[in-house]
Amino acid sequence: MTIASNHILSIVLGTLQLLVALVLSLSYRSNKNVNIFLIILVIYGTIKSFYIGVIQDGSEAYLNNSFSWIKLLGFFTIPSGYLYLKTLVNTKNNVSTQALIHFTYPVFWALIAFLQATYIFVPEDIWQPIRKVNIIGYIFFYAVISVILVKEFYKNRHHDSEKTLHYNEVHKWIFVFLFIMILINIRALIHFCFDLHSNLGLFAQISKSVDSVFWFLILIKVLTTPEILYGYLRLRKSLASDPISKIENKLVKLNGEFHLKNKRLEDYFEGKTLDCLLILVNSNNEFVQLNNLDDLFVSEYRSSLPTVKKRRDLCLKDIKYQLSVQLDVPIESIFIVSQDTSDKRIKHIKINPEYLKIA
Repeated sequence: MTIASNHILSIVLGTLQLLVALVLSLSYRSNKNVNIFLIILVIYGTIKSFYIGVIQDGSEAYLNNSFSWIKLLGFFTIPSGYLYLKTLVNTKNNVSTQALIHFTYPVFWALIAFLQATYIFVPEDIWQPIRKVNIIGYIFFYAVISVILVKEFYKNRHHDSEKTLHYNEVHKWIFVFLFIMILINIRALIHFCFDLHSNLGLFAQISKSVDSVFWFLILIKVLTTPEILYGYLRLRKSLASDPISKIENKLVKLNGEFHLKNKRLEDYFEGKTLDCLLILVNSNNEFVQLNNLDDLFVSEYRSSLPTVKKRRDLCLKDIKYQLSVQLDVPIESIFIVSQDTSDKRIKHIKINPEYLKIA
């Protein structure tokens, strides 16, 4: 790819990043998938893309010895990515004073870099290795604690019903975001360690193009996922005002398989949650004895009966929540529950037939 093509790609990317930043800012207060740290990342990407595409190729900003404001901004994005994951995992989008501690080191390093560029108090042959070790260690540290954070999130997903619902809502986006951010940082380290910014050859052009591709992947994921871009509250209000969506928002059986919004159920559910839902939707509008669902969890967990029933109840609660969001209906209307006429302790359950359609 030519240098001119890279400049055009950067401008297109910057325009898209600016659009996403504006939409995220508008949904900030009602969208728990968005917080200030994600907006910081997208705004930085916007500035960087326009800087490279309009002003220059970025070599002066990253490799020369003079102080550059874009170096400072780049250093702040690394903890921002970690803090975005942390707030998303903890379902808190407010900025705490403890979170601001993560920005003390970028400020300190920016001050040192400014003094070095002004007074050159450290010889250049020593300063460059120090600079490389510092940046490599800094990125590696935040990559490790980010992976640990997400690993704990996956590990603790079934501790209670609220965590289970939150896990099923955001775990795919967390994985995609972490994976692409790690790829972006790996590419940046390779680019930095091998001084590709000062090289206008093929590898340098490929590296810059790969960086743009990674950013495009994140933006496409955000733009094509309304619950990330707008948040569930605004999404549900929009669906509620659309009469066509009310008609189409049903579980539709077509050619022997159930679909939701022209997608298979496998696109929304997985594992035991999917298995449980398939039993209910394939019951031909007849009640299923609640205890019969326990068998789904016995073989996997091999736990005591109370534990198995808790897993079952969490699974049903997850199904109710997900269908309530996707169908835009009250959560309490998803299931119809009935007691056995001969034994009140035995309960039966089925999907509300209003939400089923056999095509």
